[in-house]
Amino acid sequence: MKRNCIFTFVFLFAGIFSVSAQDLIVLRNGNMIDARVLEISQTEIRYKRFDHLEGPTIVIPIDNVLSIRYENGRQESFADPTSVSVPQTSISSQGYTQPVIMYDTAINPDRFIFGVSAFGGGSVGIDTMGGGGGLRFEFGKGNFNSEINIGSGFPVFLNFLATFNYFWHSRIGGFYLGGGVGYYMCEWYRYTGHFFQLGLNIGYKFVTRSGVFYNIGAFTGGAIGSDFNFVFRPDISFGWTMR
Repeated sequence: MKRNCIFTFVFLFAGIFSVSAQDLIVLRNGNMIDARVLEISQTEIRYKRFDHLEGPTIVIPIDNVLSIRYENGRQESFADPTSVSVPQTSISSQGYTQPVIMYDTAINPDRFIFGVSAFGGGSVGIDTMGGGGGLRFEFGKGNFNSEINIGSGFPVFLNFLATFNYFWHSRIGGFYLGGGVGYYMCEWYRYTGHFFQLGLNIGYKFVTRSGVFYNIGAFTGGAIGSDFNFVFRPDISFGWTMR
């Protein structure tokens, strides 16, 4: 009887140890991952799932991690991503071949972004039609996106447009919808018109992991100057976003 009690205690202790002998990664969105942490750098964390240690190594940005509780009870917190200074550590990869990159979206919504792109397209009005292009400067963070467009063409000699958009993130980019205000000057033979424009901005942006993106959309609305003019401007652009 006494021997049975001893064996029962040993197995119970071993079971408790096996459950606790793992690292716990706590993400900023509240999710927790049972893992075996392999490597921590200043930008990312590599780990294996504790329930599949023979599986692939998973890589996540360190900005997504709130804290790590190691199997020895020590806890490491990453409260402020801008001030994290983590020493480079390395543990054997144990023969894995291809890392698996895990991101929720193509652009990290927690980081401020800045983008530069060149755009081209045409324009259609009530009595005018033309084409042109220009440069776009983009600013944003989270679901907010703002753009400043400066371009020219024919018959629109100068075009300035600022847009303010809501951005829905996805794994391959995101859909945006918003409004814009601007000014353009139109020259047609001896006629010169100055117009204030207001309208709707809509489109989809395909973003690669390197930051290069392809954008397709349109701005449509009205312009008021010497007369009223309907505005429809298709937007096809190619650029790069710094994240």
